[in-house]
Amino acid sequence: MAEMNIDTFGKIMDDAITGADIKMLIEMPKGTQEPRVTATGISVVDLYIILAALKPVMAQMIRDMGGTTAIDVPKTLDEEFAMLKSDIMEYLEEATPHDP
Repeated sequence: MAEMNIDTFGKIMDDAITGADIKMLIEMPKGTQEPRVTATGISVVDLYIILAALKPVMAQMIRDMGGTTAIDVPKTLDEEFAMLKSDIMEYLEEATPHDP
């Protein structure tokens, strides 16, 4: 069996996703900023799908901002991902019970 690393994991996920009909629904109910995700129920698969969907969305965002000649793309992506990291950490803090 091959060693599990990011490349072998990607290959396994690509094969699994390519061989299945997968639907994911993301809703943002009126009056809230909390998305509701109806997905596979397997968090690693859901994340893999979201990351795959993020590529064209982020690429379009960069084009909408004027393209690669108008902005510093690595800096912009770093800032976007820093916001995501901060939001995830805050969400975990709010959702995780703390010891007294």
